[in-house]
Amino acid sequence: MDELGISELTKEKHVLFHPGGTPTPSIHDIVEMKKISKNKAYTYPEPILIIVGITSSNDWKIGAYVFYSNQKHMLLKSIKT
Repeated sequence: MDELGISELTKEKHVLFHPGGTPTPSIHDIVEMKKISKNKAYTYPEPILIIVGITSSNDWKIGAYVFYSNQKHMLLKSIKT
């Protein structure tokens, strides 16, 4: 592990590309991320999901969500480029 813990933090990452342009988690995304947040085998109980949505005009929208084991997921940041 490096001094800031970056190696450990990036061990589990989930980045999805949604071709429809909407950086919103699907039901499948939510179910799978909830499983990860409740699984004791993972080091971090609040996994982060980053979704990149790309529109037909090549605009990118990025959404970052944190998933808690005992509550609803939360949007951390939404960015449009």
